[in-house]
Amino acid sequence: MELSHWINRHADFTPDKSAIRFEGRDISYAEFDAWISRFARVFKHHFGVGRGDRIGFLGLNTPELLVSFFAAARLGAMFVPLNWRLAPPEHVYILQNAAAKLLIVDADYRGHAEGIRGELPDCEFAAVDFGGDGWESLEGLDVEG
Repeated sequence: MELSHWINRHADFTPDKSAIRFEGRDISYAEFDAWISRFARVFKHHFGVGRGDRIGFLGLNTPELLVSFFAAARLGAMFVPLNWRLAPPEHVYILQNAAAKLLIVDADYRGHAEGIRGELPDCEFAAVDFGGDGWESLEGLDVEG
């Protein structure tokens, strides 16, 4: 049994119950579970993430961070949340040391991530809530699973 199993159970038994309340928005267990499943499909089928791979996250504490965390767990991947207060060279070191396959970036840290992108040729970059100019938005991606 993997970590996100309890989300799935709550979605089965209490689908309309609020799982997350963030900035005045309630996200039900059913919505949360579906969101996790979609991110897991995208991580696996679009970015090739599998068991043992590392997924980094650069952003604040948002529902997308939690969704990414549980989606990584569903795939058996390791989640590497980055402290947004660190300097770019520190993020590069962490991501290289972890051998991150994917870095998920919040819009507030787009410039920061663009500055380190060239130093991480083996790591793919994906946007949480923006797109364009070489960025693929996780919100705009979905694959059949």
